[in-house]
Amino acid sequence: MPEVFISYNRQDQAHARLFAEGLASEGFDVWWDATLRTGDNWDAITEQSLNEAEAVVVLWSPRSVSSRWVRSEAAVALRNGTLIPLMIEDCLRPVMFELTQSANLIGWRGDRRDRVWRDLVEDIRRHLTQRRGTPASAAPVAIAPLRSASERRQVTVLNAALALEGDVYDLDPEDWDKAVRDLQAKASSLAAPYEPHVISGSSGATLLFGLDQQNERDALHAVQTALALIEQSGEVDLPQGLSARVRCGLDSGPVIASAGASAPAGLALDSAAQLQMLAAPGSVVIGSAVAKVAGGYLRLEQISPRAFRVAGEAETHTRFELSRARGLTRFVGRGEEFELLMQGLEMSAGGTGQVIGIMAEAGTGKSRLCFEFAELCRSHAIPVYTGSADQSGQQAPLLAIMDLARSFFGIVAKDEPANARAKIERRLVAIDTGLTQSAALISDLIGYPVPNAPPVSLDPEARQRQLVGMLRHLIRLDSLDRPTVIIVEDLHWIDEASASVLEQLVEARDGVQNLMLLNYRPEFRVDWMQNSNCRQVSLAPLGDAEIGGLLDDLLGDDPSLGVLAAPIADLSKGNPYFVEEIVHTLVETGKIEGERGKHRLSASYTGLEVPPTVKAVIAARIDRLPPAVRRVLQIAATIGMAFPEPLVAEVAALTGAEMADVLGQLRRNAFIVEQAAFPAAIYAFKHPLTREMAHESLVKDDRRDMHARVAQALERQEPHLIEENAATLAMHWEEAGEAMNAARRHRDAALRVVRTDFQASLRHWEKVRELSRGRLETPEDFAMAFDAYINLLNFNYRAGKPDIAKADAVLAEGDALAAAIGQDQMRLVLALCHSRNLCAAGDATGYAALAERNLEAAFRPGMEDLRALAMVLFLDSLSHTGQDERGLAECRRALELWPDPLPREYWQSGIDPHAFFLFMSGIFLSWAGMLEESMTKFQSAIDLAEQEGTPELTGWALYGMTQCAEWRGDGAAARDYARRLREIAETLGSQLLVLYDSFSHAIAHRMAGDGEAAVRAAQQAVAMTQRTEMQWTGAAQAQLAWCLVVARRLDEAEALARQAIASCSVSGTNQFKAGAHAALAVILDERHGAPARERVAAELDAVDALMDGGSAMILRQYMPGWRARLIDQ
Repeated sequence: MPEVFISYNRQDQAHARLFAEGLASEGFDVWWDATLRTGDNWDAITEQSLNEAEAVVVLWSPRSVSSRWVRSEAAVALRNGTLIPLMIEDCLRPVMFELTQSANLIGWRGDRRDRVWRDLVEDIRRHLTQRRGTPASAAPVAIAPLRSASERRQVTVLNAALALEGDVYDLDPEDWDKAVRDLQAKASSLAAPYEPHVISGSSGATLLFGLDQQNERDALHAVQTALALIEQSGEVDLPQGLSARVRCGLDSGPVIASAGASAPAGLALDSAAQLQMLAAPGSVVIGSAVAKVAGGYLRLEQISPRAFRVAGEAETHTRFELSRARGLTRFVGRGEEFELLMQGLEMSAGGTGQVIGIMAEAGTGKSRLCFEFAELCRSHAIPVYTGSADQSGQQAPLLAIMDLARSFFGIVAKDEPANARAKIERRLVAIDTGLTQSAALISDLIGYPVPNAPPVSLDPEARQRQLVGMLRHLIRLDSLDRPTVIIVEDLHWIDEASASVLEQLVEARDGVQNLMLLNYRPEFRVDWMQNSNCRQVSLAPLGDAEIGGLLDDLLGDDPSLGVLAAPIADLSKGNPYFVEEIVHTLVETGKIEGERGKHRLSASYTGLEVPPTVKAVIAARIDRLPPAVRRVLQIAATIGMAFPEPLVAEVAALTGAEMADVLGQLRRNAFIVEQAAFPAAIYAFKHPLTREMAHESLVKDDRRDMHARVAQALERQEPHLIEENAATLAMHWEEAGEAMNAARRHRDAALRVVRTDFQASLRHWEKVRELSRGRLETPEDFAMAFDAYINLLNFNYRAGKPDIAKADAVLAEGDALAAAIGQDQMRLVLALCHSRNLCAAGDATGYAALAERNLEAAFRPGMEDLRALAMVLFLDSLSHTGQDERGLAECRRALELWPDPLPREYWQSGIDPHAFFLFMSGIFLSWAGMLEESMTKFQSAIDLAEQEGTPELTGWALYGMTQCAEWRGDGAAARDYARRLREIAETLGSQLLVLYDSFSHAIAHRMAGDGEAAVRAAQQAVAMTQRTEMQWTGAAQAQLAWCLVVARRLDEAEALARQAIASCSVSGTNQFKAGAHAALAVILDERHGAPARERVAAELDAVDALMDGGSAMILRQYMPGWRARLIDQ
């Protein structure tokens, strides 16, 4: 962690260098961006250094006050209480910093004797002293209470009971009670280091691990307690010749702990009791939930699909040992950090012992980095001594130091006491024969007292002093003429006595060739890591390339695995342990098959799941936070992955200072990162799983209450952004159980995105329908519900392939509601909107008949407001059934009836009917061969659509103009219209526009003579018709046939043309059918020549017949040429 961070504008780099060098010469640890190396993730490192710095020196100049980066960094420092501003040139500082006194160093050029410079140095020293003097645990923050007084906790339940053997009927109840109480006392004593919650029962004891304080190893600690209880209890003798043995059952799961309740509630308690009944006397049985988390550390025998007998502990004791047992993955992505360790070793070998702290979140690779470095050292005959802390040892003083001492003497767990004492004596002789007289004392100090020797009478403080002195002396002697390495892991769990000893070892670095490596999580902080010979290395998550390397090693390169890489990378967020556990879970659940490095995806794969081992790690980290800090994390998780500070503060009812303190703790402990400083601070979770676990830890009542508070606060704080935030507000109100509030915000969200994202709009309207059903009270409520029915019917076909069953259900539901309240107009509106779905499903003929009946109904008295909509749909139906002459006449009638744009209340289809009539006029004019008039109508429709903000209609018109360009032989214009159409289609996401885009590009490529590109575009159009607007299937097939002709793939072209004719016959789309017959005539001639002349003539006769019926009259201009070329030649 840097002491001083320098913030400056790039143009002031020369000044910044003077200050950086000057402060470094005064003994400060200085960070500025010139220290970044090639390849560094500069923004992440800068942000981390800014937040970790104890003092942020901001260099104000005319350039820096205008810099967004400098102002942001200064704002962060002001909020963190680390700001030390300096004036290096005269300038007007930003208003928010005017109240903070700035030191005047204008004109300073590096003279370290300058009085102003000396004052600055003293100010920084004073500031650092004050910050370090702040008590670690300030007064608890009072946070707004939630509705319930309950908590949702993940626990492991140990149910231990006595199983009687023999005739139990004569057993005195007092004797039984004493045996049970003895069992309960023994169980409590054995579990004491893990601090479980104990519930006493009539026949045994129930211990809940993790109820009061969660730990990622709760399941393992519970099993270890059960095994120890079985071993130490043995056979319990009772009067009357009876005996009993202990049996244990364990399971894990969520429980609800309520204030005032005698015991928590949850199925895990019952499950553990059932597993205990399943266990034989003197045995331990665990459920599958425990096995998933702790199974790697145990020897298990499966006795049922969900139960396992514990045969004992395995040889693995840590996550890293478990990884080694499974087979270590490739060591990737830590080259830079490894080089820093090598530099530390080199400096230590020079006689100045170094200390390097490796900080990272759980699973990021601290232990693996230390292991690889230790292996390299050992390969070069450099001694490595290791120790580690364990949470269970926080109540046992000097556990980590004793572990280190045993490593120094080469003592391993399986050594008998006599072997251990012999190793101690041999090691002392090797170092200094004069030390052998201390062998008995040292053996006693590290837990191997000499039998029958007088006890060493030392109080705990004296014992600690002896141990420190002994270790310091031995390490110094051992490191006089060779480099050595000490590694102490998991300092975040270290006990106070071990931490004190470690501090003294750190301070005794002078003159020793010893490198000390310490690793810990972000929540571990000590002042002595600020010493000049100490350095901290923060391990960042692995990048995508490194994660890819891990997955290659674990999975292999089978093509079926391609679907896994992205979701695993997203879920793990660069944490290698998470990657390994996700893959291990995939193997265990049968979702991938084969051996390591040669896996393949199985048919049972449906998606990733978060491994329970990963959940345990994250839940334990969250649970170690102070209650108020944990509550703020839960509020933030309720808001989302990113959350603004003012919103969290209002929901939590905290002051600015309290909020800064809490967020500072979360940031320092690597739960969150700052995303922005202006205009308000915005933070985000570093890992999505942290947010998920924090949110899941709330009981349902509190979760609903918190979502309601967030929604209320968001609406109060940003009333002008309610529409913009509508989707977010809808989610919060829905989660709060406020159905109608949620429905209203879903309506707002649907309206906001209706012109940009049809799919999203459709989802919001479906929510309105779902949430408002049965809850309508006011006229506004009924209007909102009908809006939902109308839009669901409209977008059912425009957003993709129509779901006719759903459209029928929406119509039936809306019609029943309208009939119930006597809304005949609304019944017709719904019928009108529903009719278009028939066309999109491929029944253009049925659509035309229904549209004509609806038009007649709209011209009855009382239906005046619906006539324009009915005409819109009627004209649309005529275009799809190829009734071009009638369509052109009806368009002229429509423009006479509605000669001007209509108010928006008449836009039931989402489009101004007048604009639609202009567009349809263009369509019918183009099919009639009147291309110039057609283009004028299309352009008028586009002009009006742009004025009214309906880009979908612009896209439709551009497709019509592309067709006109084809018939006019203007390839350049066709390409331009296709390009403009694609831009709109990509923006809106309308499936119909995407279809039109494919058609337009097929035309443009065909006109340019690029047959293969035209074929690809047309094939996409054919595929699209299976997802939307099925009445276009024949048109797409005919277009593909024409493209295949250009590509000279005539056999395929003939088949497609015949398919097109059949499809158009089914759907009733006669104008497209005429085009398909024409295509087939051309294909038959080019493929078969003179022998096919009669068939060619028949196809052209079919075109004539369709034109005589009023369809595809544009083709008349081609018929003389076709007949002359194909028949009369």
